[in-house]
Amino acid sequence: MKKNLVLALSFCILFCSCKFSDRTKHKIQAMSEHPVLIDYANMPCWSNDSIENPNGPVQDDQLRLIVYTDSSQCTSCYIKSLYQWMRFVDMEKVYRGFRVDFIMGVGNGKKEQVRENLRKTDFPHIVYLDEGQKLLSKNPQIPHESLYHTFLLDKDSHVALVGSPLYNESMEKLLLKVIEKECPKVGTIVQTSSPNIY
Repeated sequence: MKKNLVLALSFCILFCSCKFSDRTKHKIQAMSEHPVLIDYANMPCWSNDSIENPNGPVQDDQLRLIVYTDSSQCTSCYIKSLYQWMRFVDMEKVYRGFRVDFIMGVGNGKKEQVRENLRKTDFPHIVYLDEGQKLLSKNPQIPHESLYHTFLLDKDSHVALVGSPLYNESMEKLLLKVIEKECPKVGTIVQTSSPNIY
């Protein structure tokens, strides 16, 4: 993958409606300089009964879309919004080697409350619980601003794209272009069931 070109496109798309600053460019470049360390083995996760093998990345993962929220954000709002990501979750069945990882920063003593809220939504995907926000502490290259908390990792855990494709059609097209280039297509998208919003 031509990472520099993809990151440059990511810069343009992420900030096309905002004034692009050198500081922002520096933050995104810094994110791509070191691999992102995610300790899945020591990160509790929530999953419902329909999920198979909730054990972190598998060997053939080429791309992982990380959707992170820290404990300072509204947890119940984040949980309710998870279903907006289902069109990207469905891509896991279409492109071999692509996956979406939802990681929630959980404050002290909040883990069971978060699990209960997730159970009520019956969200059909694994959600990792980052107790103590270790993702950010182990990866100082990731800025604390939520704008930078959705990013695509390549097979070597380096950041390839930065920015959320949820409300940005250009970013979604770029994400799909990278996925189609790196991951073989093995299926078709099937409509997902409606959410249970508590």
